[in-house]
Amino acid sequence: MECKLYTGSDWDALTDIWLEASVRAHDFIPSSFWEASKQDMKEIYLPHSEVYIVEENGEVLGFSAMVDDTLAALFVHPSHQGKGIGSLLLSELKKKYSHIQLNVYKKNHSAVQFYTQKSFKVISEGIDERTGEEEYTMALQ
Repeated sequence: MECKLYTGSDWDALTDIWLEASVRAHDFIPSSFWEASKQDMKEIYLPHSEVYIVEENGEVLGFSAMVDDTLAALFVHPSHQGKGIGSLLLSELKKKYSHIQLNVYKKNHSAVQFYTQKSFKVISEGIDERTGEEEYTMALQ
């Protein structure tokens, strides 16, 4: 597996991973919300982020997207979760950023646990205006 900065412009594989992983991780939000957001992810969010991918044999297994010091996305294809891909992406980001902040849904227990294990701390709580769901802001300082 290789982790590297993504320099391409074909966002289809990444948005497919994002959609499938989002629907599975956020079963408390209707899948129609994520499906309606896919085009914006592909055309707006990812192209304006610093994106790192993990790939193996030319297949993208997961990715992260940073906007300034904010981890806007970290997603691993569901069939490859639990294999250290998220940890590899986060390790790469820690080399490049002295401060990383992120928002995560309070109900996404596995993600909250993952980030807590990686030394992130909850610094505030709020409500995601798009979904009405409670979320944590976590930071690695």
